[in-house]
Amino acid sequence: MRTRYFFIIFAYCFILQANAQTNNNTIVNDGSSWSVLSRGSADGTYLCTDYYYFDGDSIIGEHSYKKMFSCNDRLHENCSYQGLLREENQRTYFVYPASETEYLFYDFSLEEGMIFEFIHLFGEYTYTDMLYVQEVGFVEINGTQKKRIQFSEGDTWIEGIGHLQGILYPMYYYGLTGVRYFLLCYYENNELIYKNPEYSECYYDGIFSSVQEIANNDYTIFLNPVDDILNISYLNSAILRIEIFDMLGRKVYSQSYKNTIDVSSFSKGLYLLKAYGTNSTVSVFKIIKR
Repeated sequence: MRTRYFFIIFAYCFILQANAQTNNNTIVNDGSSWSVLSRGSADGTYLCTDYYYFDGDSIIGEHSYKKMFSCNDRLHENCSYQGLLREENQRTYFVYPASETEYLFYDFSLEEGMIFEFIHLFGEYTYTDMLYVQEVGFVEINGTQKKRIQFSEGDTWIEGIGHLQGILYPMYYYGLTGVRYFLLCYYENNELIYKNPEYSECYYDGIFSSVQEIANNDYTIFLNPVDDILNISYLNSAILRIEIFDMLGRKVYSQSYKNTIDVSSFSKGLYLLKAYGTNSTVSVFKIIKR
């Protein structure tokens, strides 16, 4: 009889523990997906929507991760691998593609007055930003109370959804003044759970009103936004090397200087171009592939 009672108590505790672990999941849940809008140029004339979702698992060391992908077309045919995510104790960790080092992306155990250290990975470099927790509360999402963390810098996290600018953007990228990101919609098992009240749709495609040119004292880059060929000219110094990075910090192009760069194979979106000059300077430009 004691054995039977012990088994019942053990099973009950196991169920409670399993439920607790499930309820503690804040971001990484099967069936979750996000549509994220990027708006480029000062007047918002460039629009692009990326769809993020989980598909498959991976193991690094003792940890199990879920693979994240994104698609930048309405039919979700043009998709690419974005990295790995896992959760533990209300914290979400991210592993960038071609890396085995994980970085803390979200921490929903934060309380008011605490500081969150977010490490950016950009190419081969990392740097740290500090976010000060201004307010912790709850917000109703689709009939369910979700924890909401608001930072003094203007960033907002919502439990289960992530940052209101998109799942892979846990803080605003203030240096990229020409583009902003906005979470349009969040789904669970294809059911719409959250919809941005500022937008009427969950998907927008590219809209352009003009062709722009980027220039500084040494370089001129055109046309931008670009479809196929990006042209570069220099005035006062020679260019030794050109490198292009996507918004996750991955180097997608690198070679000695040429006047033209064929970007026709690039996925549409925002990129950073670095021009290394003979005078030991590095100039950085934002380019938009449409």
